[in-house]
Amino acid sequence: MSINHNNNTDVADGLAGLQQDAALWQLRAARVDVKNFLQGSDVTLFEPIGRTEFGVIERHLIGLRVGVITRSDAIVERHRAALNALGADAAQVQAVEAGAHGELPKKIAAALRFSDKITREPRDASPEDIAELKASGFVAQDIVTLGQLISYLSFQVRLLAGLRALGGAK
Repeated sequence: MSINHNNNTDVADGLAGLQQDAALWQLRAARVDVKNFLQGSDVTLFEPIGRTEFGVIERHLIGLRVGVITRSDAIVERHRAALNALGADAAQVQAVEAGAHGELPKKIAAALRFSDKITREPRDASPEDIAELKASGFVAQDIVTLGQLISYLSFQVRLLAGLRALGGAK
């Protein structure tokens, strides 16, 4: 989903199921810059431009895993649908949902273990976790991207919880 300046929608509206006639949608629409920055972050993280060793499918696998861990149905559905549309390996998708990282290629398994730790117990992260990512084939730029991706997904989970608490999200 790309930034759409005409109708002021963003990925959060879609995840939350907000309709344009809802008071909460209208409140969010009044903050055009916030919505555009949020959408820009989503596009940057899930539609990277240029060469990257940390591909779009891998990024959506991380999104799926974070959604599963946090029990965020909207995030799970979004990333499962994206993975299906991208033609991701169905066995890998199932392994990610089940937390069966040992059944996955070394690099994505390391990224998922890191994602699990950062999502569940971020204070337990250590230099050894970064070393494992490097040993599995991650370069510094992609380790930073992985950290940004996990942080962004965590933000989305909190944003959706806040929208639900305000009574506007599904």
